[in-house]
Amino acid sequence: HVLCTRLEARDGVLTGKTRGPILWGRAKADAVREFCAKRGLDLGRSYFYADGDEDVALMRLVGHPRPTNPREALSKEAQSRGWPVQRFTSRGRPSLDAYLRGTLATASAVPVFLGAAAMRALTGDKREAANFLTSTLTEIVLALGKVRLNVSGEENLWAARPAVFIWNHRNIFDAQIVGRLVGRDFAAVAKQELKSVPLFAAASRFMHIAFVDRADTKSAVASLEPATQLLREGISVLVAPEGTRVDGPGVGEFKKGAFRMAMAAGVPIVPIVIRNVEDIGSRTSGTMRPGTVDVAVLPPVRVDDWSKRDLDRRIAEVRQSYVGMLEHWPETPAKRSRKKRS
Repeated sequence: HVLCTRLEARDGVLTGKTRGPILWGRAKADAVREFCAKRGLDLGRSYFYADGDEDVALMRLVGHPRPTNPREALSKEAQSRGWPVQRFTSRGRPSLDAYLRGTLATASAVPVFLGAAAMRALTGDKREAANFLTSTLTEIVLALGKVRLNVSGEENLWAARPAVFIWNHRNIFDAQIVGRLVGRDFAAVAKQELKSVPLFAAASRFMHIAFVDRADTKSAVASLEPATQLLREGISVLVAPEGTRVDGPGVGEFKKGAFRMAMAAGVPIVPIVIRNVEDIGSRTSGTMRPGTVDVAVLPPVRVDDWSKRDLDRRIAEVRQSYVGMLEHWPETPAKRSRKKRS
């Protein structure tokens, strides 16, 4: 339900007048009281969160007032009545230390790439060179960024290989987290725009990255075929099914590419659910902040009995598993094991 000031309209055009009272101050409190009385809601058991001085009247009505970053008059009222006050501050810009560590992480890519190139030249093993590159670089980046991973369901990372590993995409750092978790023997799917980024261009010389043109569906499907073939050969694939970074805590719509690849290769889907990754960096941030990121790896989803006819429903079920996990996160997720896989 929404309680708000209603605006008058005539023939689809706003007149500039209101229809009914302006829900502000005492009028807002009266509207809430009336709404709750009609629906049998107990104001004594209700919470109210607000910051404005005009909300004092409504704060007095509820049993659990919660002034949040209150302005002066509301703050004084809270103090006089003993209301608990919540104060939140922006994390602001990353510190100079964070920028320095980010620079070091970027610089560390050079010797790691050189090491991978030397390994490939000496052994002729492109796959092990790629494994060295991805595992070493992601470990260094997260360590320099002072990022810890709190992982539940880690055993599901190794329950079925190869697999299509999918995750909810929020910033440039969650892909590095997924790469660190999967560890080895994987390829990736990325948007076409990243092909011109030096780090991705260099990485694509060691491992397969399917660069997808999201504006051209036919071309995108064709570009996924080499990655599908790798699945058949025993190499896992990392895909963000939302297709782009999503703002906020919600889950975007899942595109079909990752699921079609799994069906074509006959391999399972492994959902990796990440929450609070925004704590270490916003959607557009390029500098990693220190923090702990919670990760839940769900059991592999078999696609043996999937068909094109029920694909939309199947994808919706997988997406709902993300929604459910984010709404009901495990209270005490197990800590990530430091044991490396060979």
